Amino acid sequence: MSLLKVFFSYSSKDTTIINRIKEAFEDKTNNSIEIFLSCDGESIPLGVNWVAHIEKGLRKSKLMFVFISPHSISSKWIYYESGFFSSFLQKGREIIPVAIRIGLQVYA
Repeated sequence: MSLLKVFFSYSSKDTTIINRIKEAFEDKTNNSIEIFLSCDGESIPLGVNWVAHIEKGLRKSKLMFVFISPHSISSKWIYYESGFFSSFLQKGREIIPVAIRIGLQVYA
């Protein structure tokens, strides 16, 4: 049986909290899911076309979490990834928006 593929869309400025969320998911699911993170140093191997690899991750994933934060709403990538994923929506594929760091004062 293959692992459920999950794509996390987020701002790289939120990597610390996203890594903690990823670890919690893996722990609670007994590592029965495969999470694609664009900034984890594992999901995208060095030397590959990273845009094509992100699109490949999006195509293979059945579930997408879009982490909405003050950082991510100003990032064009979160809109690209969620738009690309939604173009493949069909039965068995879902997008789940998750608010993080809302209410925090963020300065660029």
